[in-house]
Amino acid sequence: MWKFIRNSSLAVIGTSIFLLPSVLPKSTFAQTPASINPSTNNYHIKGSGIEGIVIISPISPIERPGVINYRPYQATITVLNEKGKTVTQFQSGLDGTFRVNLKPGIYKLRPESETNYPRAEEQKVVVSKKEFTEVKINYNSGIR
Repeated sequence: MWKFIRNSSLAVIGTSIFLLPSVLPKSTFAQTPASINPSTNNYHIKGSGIEGIVIISPISPIERPGVINYRPYQATITVLNEKGKTVTQFQSGLDGTFRVNLKPGIYKLRPESETNYPRAEEQKVVVSKKEFTEVKINYNSGIR
């Protein structure tokens, strides 16, 4: 049973609260960089890196045609170089988006999680000179 809160974009099911799809971001990418640790990020490097979105799915155990079953997710991601050394660590925004400057090269993205779920797989990314590589990180919610 759904209970809608008047003048709100929230729906309450029992004690769970879900954002309705109408309040999900319309844009795929953030206008500004996500929260990044300035002591480890290479701000002086312009023009190359990674940008993308972090999502979590499923948000409902039941798939329905035409119904979005994911939402943006704020997560911490560690960036490793080819030798496995940490280059930087960043956090996606509340809307799941991120943009991080990186030198051209091959990197491994390690999505962090303090528990078994939610979790996401590591990804290898290639950053080319003067380009931002698009990345989508999908956390499995473990709901099923």
